[in-house]
Amino acid sequence: MSRAVLIAIFVCGNVVTSEVFAQEVQRIPAHQTVVKVLRETEIAMEVAGTLKTVVPTEEGHFVTKGELLAEVNDEVIKAEVEAADFDAQLLKIDIEFAKIALENTKLDLVAKQDANKESPDAYSPSELRQAQLEFEKAKAGLEKSQMEQKAKELSAKVKHAELKRYSAFAPHDGCVTDLKMFPGQSPRQGDAVLTLTDLSVLEAEVQIPFQYRDMLHLGDDVEIRPSGSKRAAAAAGEVQQASAQISNDDEPLFKSSSDDEPLFQPSQPKESPTVVPALGETSDEVFIGKIKFIKPVALQNQNQTYIVLSVHVPNPRDSEGRYRLQSGMPVDAVVLSTPRNKTTSLQK
Repeated sequence: MSRAVLIAIFVCGNVVTSEVFAQEVQRIPAHQTVVKVLRETEIAMEVAGTLKTVVPTEEGHFVTKGELLAEVNDEVIKAEVEAADFDAQLLKIDIEFAKIALENTKLDLVAKQDANKESPDAYSPSELRQAQLEFEKAKAGLEKSQMEQKAKELSAKVKHAELKRYSAFAPHDGCVTDLKMFPGQSPRQGDAVLTLTDLSVLEAEVQIPFQYRDMLHLGDDVEIRPSGSKRAAAAAGEVQQASAQISNDDEPLFKSSSDDEPLFQPSQPKESPTVVPALGETSDEVFIGKIKFIKPVALQNQNQTYIVLSVHVPNPRDSEGRYRLQSGMPVDAVVLSTPRNKTTSLQK
């Protein structure tokens, strides 16, 4: 085989391989995307009372998991906890006395039994029975004290658990987004004092045209861009080209019963309006989320059918500590679909 032929095969092989790799990721446009909070918790008091403390003094305050958020007046329950702990400690002293009494009665019984072995008439059967009875009584007294101590410790444990209900702690990291009550107010049991919102990860509900259903997989990356950004506009142009390529080169995924026309046509992405970024605004931001859930019910909208994806999007902060994404802000999304169970060979 000539050198020219070998070079031609090598070049052709590279071209084929490049085309395969280029098709590994398909860019699927979103018809519509809604960004919303993924985790938001109303912090409520478990008991009624007068608020003694509300730690976050203003909205926008960041707290960490386990941090005290609010507490109601707990002077009475604290006194009850102290009394329960004191009772449990007192019983420990009773148990020590019971152990000493048991040891003394045991020694007395053994001494009388040993004396009767040396001299059968040293103690009468009645005296031996009385010594045995005192030993059994002391043994039962020790067992009773031990059971009482356990009961008192359980009672103290219950009081400590009740005391915790007078305070509310942060169940997760987050930002206080709504202060509802302040010290001096008296919430009823179950009344919310504040709202804690986790903004570190948001959820994007992404609507994808139904014909792309088989190309959607859990774990696929999704590009999220603020609408009107330079990169969003560029991505829209890329998506239009990709959609046109899919429309021209591929067979439709679903056809009507007549097989003359596709039941669904690939939708064209919306044209992004031209927006001039505000002073200090980053115009080329891109956030990468992942598909966590494909909702089981398709969405019908204006005679079109859409698959709805739940995409979790990490939400970084800027240099001033502000989160870059906000719930409800307009965004554009593109799913980066990666084929599954596909083997790419370098040789043909």
